[in-house]
Amino acid sequence: MLLVPYTPPSEPVVKPLTGQYDFTGKVGMSRLIDIDEGSRVRTAIVRFEPCARTLWHHHVGQQILYVVSGKGLAQTWEDCLRKKEPDVIAPGDVVYFSPGEKHWHGATPDSPLEQIAFITGGETIWNEEVSEEQYFLAKS
Repeated sequence: MLLVPYTPPSEPVVKPLTGQYDFTGKVGMSRLIDIDEGSRVRTAIVRFEPCARTLWHHHVGQQILYVVSGKGLAQTWEDCLRKKEPDVIAPGDVVYFSPGEKHWHGATPDSPLEQIAFITGGETIWNEEVSEEQYFLAKS
């Protein structure tokens, strides 16, 4: 058994979290389990300030998000191409992204968002920023 004491997310800041720019806006993160490089599941609590969001990205494995507090948005590349509004996500919601599914997620313009992210196997591939037009589709 391994007990990992709770560590709250860092205060949201504007800076790269992994040596590159993975987010737009202020984001704080705390890894829940960071046992070793070979671990098949990575978990983190991520706190987004209003309007903060990830870049477009996908995962070699799956990603599951559990919304803890606040209100957020999530969208797949396919839905964006169809001009479908991002989905609104709220506390208790679970969001699942399939391996290779290009997507983004983050806070709404008027609310912060705190989520627990679970990523299974493989790396995260970061792409371009979510444009203001894409982000604000939710407002139209």
